[in-house]
Amino acid sequence: MVKLTETDYREVLGEELRAYPALVQRLGKRQFEFADVVRMLRDYNYWRQNQHAPEEYRVSPENFDG
Repeated sequence: MVKLTETDYREVLGEELRAYPALVQRLGKRQFEFADVVRMLRDYNYWRQNQHAPEEYRVSPENFDG
């Protein structure tokens, strides 16, 4: 488990998610900010389960539920 803060989330997630460069390169941009961390982690887990190309960003279907 890693503690994230608004000031260091880009650095920490960049290191933790480095295997998925399509997501890492978006960190800090619009819709990929600190408030969006839960969604980004869902997208990362979706990538880990499906192993689509790491250069291709895909949104987890879980983000559309509910």
